Amino acid sequence: DVDPRLTVLSDLSTLGRAVDWISGMKIVQGGVTAVTDFSTASTVQDLQNEIDRLDMGLRLEINDTGRGLNLVSEVSGIALSVGESANGSTAHDLGLRTFGIGTALADFRFGIGVEVQKGKDDFAVHLHDGRAFNVNLDGAVTVRDALVAMIDAATAAGLTVGAPGVFNPDINLGLATDGNGLQLHDNTVGPMNFHVEQLGQSLAATHLGIYQDAGAHKSINGEDVAQVRAENIFTHLINLRDSLFMDDSSGITFAGDAIRDDIEDLTKVRADVGVRTRQFEQQQTRSDELKTTELTMLSDIRDTDLATAITEFLQLEQQLQASLQVGAQRLQLSFLDFLR
Repeated sequence: DVDPRLTVLSDLSTLGRAVDWISGMKIVQGGVTAVTDFSTASTVQDLQNEIDRLDMGLRLEINDTGRGLNLVSEVSGIALSVGESANGSTAHDLGLRTFGIGTALADFRFGIGVEVQKGKDDFAVHLHDGRAFNVNLDGAVTVRDALVAMIDAATAAGLTVGAPGVFNPDINLGLATDGNGLQLHDNTVGPMNFHVEQLGQSLAATHLGIYQDAGAHKSINGEDVAQVRAENIFTHLINLRDSLFMDDSSGITFAGDAIRDDIEDLTKVRADVGVRTRQFEQQQTRSDELKTTELTMLSDIRDTDLATAITEFLQLEQQLQASLQVGAQRLQLSFLDFLR
């Protein structure tokens, strides 16, 4: 089998792909940051034990297909980010990076997504030497699409483009090599600020996490706007509290809609629990009735006069024998016997 199903005892050498086990994943949840150490792991269970050792309320499990891994947060109200550490590729290799090249833009901002202005440029990137390029994200679906749009726009403006770490193009564009987010690095020289400008009514640069002014610095390290979290009523109540505190009208609206859905789900759950409770009560009542019947029978047996019981038994036995004899005689009769 060239694609075996995973179990907790599966050897990591059977995963069927090269994985960077040395670098580890950088995991950020709430205010806690940790880097996994998979360097000595040999089975899937070793990976699970390492996640448990972090004590961050996370659970690593084999997915329903048996072909991959899920990293699940069991903590409400705080966001989870899984990225790379020390220029490694562990999170990508395991398919667990939250801000990866294939991450859907619709999943950004906890499912709100990246909003673009159709038919118009969304943002401009200004370099130190005064050159700039405009980016249009029409049709972009994934992070890869957004990066391609940025690279194409920079190239069309006459700039040389390289991935992060590539030596000395005009600009480096790509994913952060440590942690998460988009990374822009300006290698040009000049008096102008290196910054991203939003165009028109578009908030796409903000939604991508790169709406920044680096000033005289060369790097814009984008925010991780593709974090995930446990979506439940506790998280949504915390979001509503925070949005009210910050007077965030859109946040209040989203939290209110989520809480309304939670109330509907809760109503369904309560109805299901009510049905199950009623079934349990009926079964308990039936069990009590059977127990009472059993006790009555046992009491009758204990209180029965032995001589009387034997006499009744013999009478019933005689009646049964008589009935069987009559039945046997009738079975011997034929249709002709009834015509006589």
